[in-house]
Amino acid sequence: MSPPPHLFSTAALLAVLFLLSAEATVARSNFEASWQPFRNLKARKVTAVAQFAVKEYNKAYPDRPPLSLVSVDKGEFLKAVGANYHLYITAAAGGRLGRGKYQTFVFEYRTGKWELTSFVRMDRG
Repeated sequence: MSPPPHLFSTAALLAVLFLLSAEATVARSNFEASWQPFRNLKARKVTAVAQFAVKEYNKAYPDRPPLSLVSVDKGEFLKAVGANYHLYITAAAGGRLGRGKYQTFVFEYRTGKWELTSFVRMDRG
């Protein structure tokens, strides 16, 4: 007596799903990336990204006193499809704003083009 035909198709389907799942897990682990701290916060690339973030912020808010970069205080990057830069900076503005601490995110496309994705003041109550 032979087993019902649907039993073989179910077993085959489960075997294929298991193999695909295992392959996806291996592929995902090969491409997983993690945030890495910058070794040198005064490196040309880090400074350029921070200056870009400040410049883009100033363009987005022309009615506010313009900011100028004072320092990069902390930073990390994530390389995947492009590169993500996460920086904590100090910037100065005229008027009553004075110096402030900001958190920025800049995305770099594979083409080398940058995009400011976030710029937030961190030291306001």
